[in-house]
Amino acid sequence: CTVHFADNQYDHGPIIVQRCVPVEDDDTPKTLAARVFEAECGAYPEAIRLFASGRIEVTGTRLRIRAAS
Repeated sequence: CTVHFADNQYDHGPIIVQRCVPVEDDDTPKTLAARVFEAECGAYPEAIRLFASGRIEVTGTRLRIRAAS
């Protein structure tokens, strides 16, 4: 799953957080969606914390996360 800033293009913008989600041989759209949703439940709060703490720096299409102080 990917959390990113939105821009004027569909599904595009600097990436803030990504999580890998395995795709199993016996997955259905429903089981895969549930696994992605579970990953999103951790990724979105992490992205919000990074943004709220002021650690995200965007320059053009590049995003940098500054170290915690």
